[in-house]
Formats: sequence, C-alpha cells, structure tokens
Amino acid sequence: NQPTCDWLDATAISARAYTDSGPAVTLTNSRFRNLQYALWSYVTADSAGPMYLSGNTADSVSYGFYLSADSIVAQDNVLRKVQYYGLHAQPSFSNRAFKTAAALRNQITCALTTATSYGISSYYAPGLFEDNTVTDCERGIYGFNYSAYPLAAFTARRNGVATDTTRTLTTYGIWPDGRWRPALYGNRVRNGAYGLYLVTSDTAVIKVDSNAVSQTRTAGIYISVTAVPVTGSKNNLTNNQLDGIVNLGTGLRSFRLGSFVGNARWAINSSAAFTADSNWWGTACGPGGPPPGTLSCPPAPSNSADSVTTTAVVVSP
Repeated sequence: NQPTCDWLDATAISARAYTDSGPAVTLTNSRFRNLQYALWSYVTADSAGPMYLSGNTADSVSYGFYLSADSIVAQDNVLRKVQYYGLHAQPSFSNRAFKTAAALRNQITCALTTATSYGISSYYAPGLFEDNTVTDCERGIYGFNYSAYPLAAFTARRNGVATDTTRTLTTYGIWPDGRWRPALYGNRVRNGAYGLYLVTSDTAVIKVDSNAVSQTRTAGIYISVTAVPVTGSKNNLTNNQLDGIVNLGTGLRSFRLGSFVGNARWAINSSAAFTADSNWWGTACGPGGPPPGTLSCPPAPSNSADSVTTTAVVVSP
C-alpha cells in the first residue's frame, strides 16, 4: 500500500522574488523525500523564469514541483507517492508574454488517497506534454485556461495515463479545460471515468489522432463543445464499460479509420450528426450486426467493408 503523505510544512527549495526580478531556476539530478514541496516557486508578477528541471526524483510529497514562471521545461523527472500535484506550471503574470510550459518524459505516480490529485497540470500558457507516464492520479494531464486569456495550444503526444481506479466519477485521463486549441496524438489512456475529456470554451478545431483508450467507466472520449469541429483518425476505443465516444455538442464530428470493439453499451453515442466512416467495428457487418432474420454477415462491399456514417443517431457496438 502507498502511505498517505502528511507532511504539511517542509519545503526543500523555495525560489521566489517579490520584485520584478526573477528568479531563474535550474534543478538537475536531485533527490527529495517526505516533503510538502520539493520545489516551490509560486509568486506572481515577479518575471520568474526560465525554469529547467531534469533528472530529479521526489518520493512521498504533497506537491512535487509547483511553479509560476514564464518559461518552464520539466523533463526526465520521477515523482512517486504524490498527494496533490506532481508538476504544476503557470505563468508568473509579469509583463512578458506567456511562453510554453513543456513536460517531457516524466514519470509520475500519485498516492491513492482521498485527495484530488493531478499528475501534470498547466494553466493559461501553451502546454506541451510528450512521452510522460502518469499513474494512479485522479486527473492525469489537466490544463485550464480562462476565456479572457489568449487562445493557447494544448498538445499531448505519446503519453501513457492510467488513472486512479478507486474513484468512480471524477477521474479524467487527459482534460483540456477552457480556452485551448487541443491536439491529442498517440496517447494511451486507460481506467477512470473518462479517457479524453474534451470540454473547451473556444471555437478552435480539436484534433484527436491515433489514441488508444480502454477500460473507462463512462466514455473513452467525451465531447461537449458547441459549434467546434472535432476530428479524429486512427483512434482505438476498446473495452470501455459504457461508451466508446459520447458526443453532446454540435459542430463537425468526424472520426475515421479507427477501431470500436468491445464497448459495452455504444460504440458512438451522439446527440447530433456524427460521421464515422471507414472504422472497424469488430465485424464486417459494421455496428449493426447481421441483418434481421439472418445469422451471418453478408459479403462485405468492396468500397465499405467496415464503415458506417451516422446522422443524429447512436451507433451500437
């Protein structure tokens, strides 16, 4: 069992300046254990940054790296038994433009406690998340951006996320929340209530390509945006306990060249027009199964062996 981290006051490194003068931080190859904060730099309007974190290890911490800076790169760090936040990044709100916060190749495991835990969270500035592994957190990779702030890119590539299995309704694999331009490519997400949770507040296109989502309780991909195009290609939605995709919004919906197999209720559950052609449904019959009164699938047409296009209906497994 993973013990609860209950350290309330200990901070290993506190980097902050109350004037508009920094700090800049480079932290490499360091080890931390049994702390509230491994690195805390969270004072606004101080022109903090850049911050570069690489090769560090933190074990049994409430907050691993909690950062406010105008340029953040965290790569190749290992954080275990995190209670609240593994890596949190946001701008310092000085007079400089927001710069990208990048999380690359980090390994983060949360402690299984009653606390709401985040593997990686990034606010307001463009976020780049690549090749991270996040395990047992209530929210794997999360971004928040206010509607009044500039539209920002939220790019997640090749991450592996396995969320906390002890929660029933509040677990999310990857969640861009607010005014983002999401691009989710090649991620592997399993467990939790939702795999990819797409609820943004802008009209920018959402791209969802080559992701694999399985074993979620509610939906592998959940979409609730209005007048926003959402396009997907080569996604694999497998063995989700209810639906492969739930769509509650309007706008172009197109998911092609993917696979929907073993989802217990619906492959695609949509309240509006949804195009889903050239997907594999586990059988050449497509999502509907054999025709009424027959026991087998007919020969597959050469031009649409495993495809279906739906319009304002649900599509069954």
